Amino acid sequence: MDEDTEVFPFLALPTELRLLLYFELLVTDGRLETIRRRPRKVTKQRQMYIAILQTCKLCSSEGLSVLYGENLFDFDEMRRRPSVAAPFLRIIGPTNCALIRLIVCEYSAASEEVSQIRPAPTNDETPSPKESSPTLSPKEFSPTNATTHKLMLTYQLTLTYLTTFLAMYNVSIDQLRLLAISIIPYGDNEATGHVMAAQAPHVVRDRPLRLQWLEEKNEKLKMEALVDGICKREKGLRKAEFLADVDSQIGFDYSPPFVGRLWMMYAKERAERK
Repeated sequence: MDEDTEVFPFLALPTELRLLLYFELLVTDGRLETIRRRPRKVTKQRQMYIAILQTCKLCSSEGLSVLYGENLFDFDEMRRRPSVAAPFLRIIGPTNCALIRLIVCEYSAASEEVSQIRPAPTNDETPSPKESSPTLSPKEFSPTNATTHKLMLTYQLTLTYLTTFLAMYNVSIDQLRLLAISIIPYGDNEATGHVMAAQAPHVVRDRPLRLQWLEEKNEKLKMEALVDGICKREKGLRKAEFLADVDSQIGFDYSPPFVGRLWMMYAKERAERK
């Protein structure tokens, strides 16, 4: 190096100032997705400059805590799918996953309703039949039935399920500063199809009737009642307003396409009082 070159004394800065610089270099202005959504949403994001992590051990240690602790991770719809978690863990590494602090994810309103029709599966492969199901017969819950195979992807939203879902990514629910869950309306998803087939099979092939049925299922009061029911059952979850409760905990301007949905968030203090 040229002796006349001036070197900025980065490590001589107070820790607080170094952290501000790490934030500027390593935190993007959008969510980091664990899987690619379809159709793929193309959004402009601020460049991250990760080269600073390679300068020395101190920069690596401090920078990684900012990179994983201040960026927002989008875990998409909650499903216990090892095939999704495995590559994420392989690329990022379990140690870095444990540094994650901000997560948003989704839960289908239809999944909640399906879970009330039948009990939650005992594991990821074998569903538990409900012999007295008022809408779906035991035969439809046969492990070899194609319908059952899809129903196995729907679960009731509980703290136990949340905990095991996050554990696949080596994330502890109590380490998070933010765990926000948006409610997917009834629409073009597997769980909605099963609810529709069970409750209103006559609308499946009739588009006008199907749209009317979906509109009725997505009425604001009905969706709010669904969220209220989940929060009443699971004391560690509470209703949330996006701007006041979710956006306020993120260190950058975040405007997801689903901002208008109903939201819930994990409230550790409520879970501890349960």
